[in-house]
Amino acid sequence: MALSDSGLDDIVSSRSQAYSKFGPELLDLPLNTALQILCDYPKLLRRPIIVSNTKLQIGFNEDEIRKFIPRSIRRLECDDLLKQLEPPQI
Repeated sequence: MALSDSGLDDIVSSRSQAYSKFGPELLDLPLNTALQILCDYPKLLRRPIIVSNTKLQIGFNEDEIRKFIPRSIRRLECDDLLKQLEPPQI
């Protein structure tokens, strides 16, 4: 939660069927109560939630998720793609 910009609002999926049971009032509940509801109804959470020491990614965004792959691995993938684009040597 400390890494998110808007706290609960960032991680709660308003599109989930369980959300209709609680509505926007969920965001106004005391934090401990809201967290207990999220534990009881995990489908209320946006997915995926990826956390590192300094980064947080909520929801699927391929470009943003790639930031969690170590730079050395990303560089290898980039080099492989560049090799595929090179014209064959004759």
